[in-house]
Amino acid sequence: MNTRTKGRAFEKWCKKYLEEDGWSVHLCGRIAMFLGPGKVITKGDDIFGADLVAVQPAYGTLFVQCTLDKHIKNRADEFDKYGFDMLTCNVELWQKNGKEVVVYRYRGRGAGFEEVDRIPIGRTKCSKESKSK
Repeated sequence: MNTRTKGRAFEKWCKKYLEEDGWSVHLCGRIAMFLGPGKVITKGDDIFGADLVAVQPAYGTLFVQCTLDKHIKNRADEFDKYGFDMLTCNVELWQKNGKEVVVYRYRGRGAGFEEVDRIPIGRTKCSKESKSK
């Protein structure tokens, strides 16, 4: 399985995980780019740097970037471009790390991430603490 396939599988796992906890979730797709006759590639079509956009009335809007990458600094730089209002939405990075998912909350422009939860792979329900404002 190549890196893109593994990454997409992880995104789908995260989507299912949130849906099982009552979130309405949109998984960003891929868009086709034509390079010339007979040459087509696909490119990720993230929304404000996030792979998933989830909504739940009790918690508001949640933007989630899913990653298999061990280096997360550049992900914070990507979120910094958009100037999220941290009072009205939650922005998180979900990083697969072996047999668990480490959840980091974005703290705002220039402040990076803080770890807020660890989810064992195979667990079926989200903990409420990781989604509260």
